[in-house]
Parts: sequence; C-alpha cells; structure tokens
Amino acid sequence: MKASLIMTVYNSERDLPHVLNNIFEQEFKDFELIAVNDGSTDMSSTILAEYAHKDSRLKVVNQTNSGVGSARSKGLDIATGEYVGFVDCDDEVSPKLLAENIHLMEEYSADLVLFGYSRYYPSENEEKFEIPTKQTEVFDNVAFGKMFLQINSHSDLGFVWNKLINREFLRKYDIDFVNVKTEEDAIFAYNVIQCASTIISNHNSYYKYTMKKKSLSHHIQDLDSLESDIKLRRSAAKKMFNNWASSYNYVIGHNDVRLLDVGFRKIFQGKKLTFKRMIEARRYLRQPETHELIKILLVNFYKLTNKDKVYVLVTVLHLFWVIHVYNNR
Repeated sequence: MKASLIMTVYNSERDLPHVLNNIFEQEFKDFELIAVNDGSTDMSSTILAEYAHKDSRLKVVNQTNSGVGSARSKGLDIATGEYVGFVDCDDEVSPKLLAENIHLMEEYSADLVLFGYSRYYPSENEEKFEIPTKQTEVFDNVAFGKMFLQINSHSDLGFVWNKLINREFLRKYDIDFVNVKTEEDAIFAYNVIQCASTIISNHNSYYKYTMKKKSLSHHIQDLDSLESDIKLRRSAAKKMFNNWASSYNYVIGHNDVRLLDVGFRKIFQGKKLTFKRMIEARRYLRQPETHELIKILLVNFYKLTNKDKVYVLVTVLHLFWVIHVYNNR
C-alpha cells in the first residue's frame, strides 16, 4: 500500500457521505482510508459500514470516545501505507493530493511535504487560500529552520492535514500523537518538523478546511487541561526552535499570551464582570508565575503579532472589561 489517509469521526453523519465520496475521487488509487469512529452516537458508524462494504480501501475502527489525539494514534497503529496524511471529516481534498505529493516525496526522498490549503468560511461563502511558499522548494532541516517563521506566517504549520509524511520516518523517530484535548496537531507537527531531514514545500493548494464557528480551545470548559496542553505545545515549539538555535519569536509568544489568557478565563469566562472579579484579576497579575510571563512578553514585545501585542497592552493597562468581553464572545 502506497498511502494511508487517516480520518477521525465523531457524530459526523451530515458530512460523512460528502467527504467519503470526495476522498475516493483521488486520481491516485493505491491508498487506504482509515476512519476511526471515536464513539459517535449518531448514524456515523452505519454510514461508514455501508461505504466500507462498497469500497475495501475504507478501513473502519470503532473505539469509545477518547479524543482526536487517541483516534489519530489508533489510525497510525494500523496504517500500512508508505506515506501518511490526515483528513478532517467535514473538509475536502483535491483529487490530485496524493498523486502529486507522493511524486514529489519520491523524487526527493523526502520525510515530509507540506502543501497549500484554503480556509472556507461557510457563513460568508468565502474561501481564502494560504500557500507556504510562492514556488515549490526543497529544504534540508537547517534551511527550513531559517525559513520557518516566514513560511508559518503564510501557511500555519501547526496543522497535520496540510502535510504528507513518510511513515517509516515516523517509526524511526517514534513520533506519535499525545492524548491531549486541544493541541495534539501542533505538538505532533512540531515533532515531525524538527526531525525531518528533507522537507518539501509545495506551493499548490490541495485541502479545503472548513472554518468552524467556535474554536474548541476557546470554548473548552476544562481550563486546567487546556493550560496543561498549551504548556506542552509551547514546550514542543521551544524544543523545535532550540534545535535551530532560534531565539524567542511570535510562535512561542502566542503560546505565552494564550497561557496568560487561560488565567483570565478562569476568572471571567461565563461570569458577570464585578468589582470582586476585577480584584481577583489584579491578584492573578501579581502572582509570581504571571508576573514573570508578562515580563517575558514585554521584553519580547516587538516580536509578537499585532493581535498579541494588543492583548498584552490591554493586560498591563488593566482593561479587564475588554478581557471579559473577549473571554465571553
């Protein structure tokens, strides 16, 4: 088997028929689709069984609800393809995704190819394209490290669905998904990137990502778990940049801003803005860990994105009503 596509499924009966038909329109036929049904309670399992009966390339795995990281890890365990990719069950892929990216990987003996994609906004019926580089380029790890921030600013490298990866490479470096609630994609992607010897940036777009109205990380209720997950993501990013002897940058800074924000969300999310809570917010800012975090952000202020700069300024100016609105949007 040349390629394995892994798709996690949870209560996706509305989108499944479309995405399955779409995936099996690949021009390249020597692939398997591994659908990991993560404890769906709707008709997803029935739909998957019907399609598996019609096309033997669909392999269905049913498990109790364990989260996206666990489901993707299960898919990797049973994958047999030389190359591995990932698909979300409410997105679309180009029929040329496998054919053209496998060709590139074999031509350059690459560990990883990352490609362009679009973000689709259903409410506006608008599609915005993001490409990693203006033309297809091949990098060794050191050269890619020098270009990471520039590439990431055009095409988010923290996703897994905009990549095709050599499976033997994953096994060699024992790279797998960690079972966290919100940051599994980025942690996995950063671990892949820091170990890859040859990386291809394909300027063509092959993936249409449907933007959800609500971000899972922004609306998660278990804020202690979210805080822990962001720290793991930050640690993975720092390890990757340390591998390139790279200094503090907007990627690490964004995780620091998110950590700062989680503390405020514990105070404000889902609650009315009261004088008592504003006092609590002031106490939070005086905590040694928070104080040190803000100090780091201010020292590296010029390296942050504009959005994160605004958040830091709002914080140091104690504009808690703005943070309250942000945390309850």
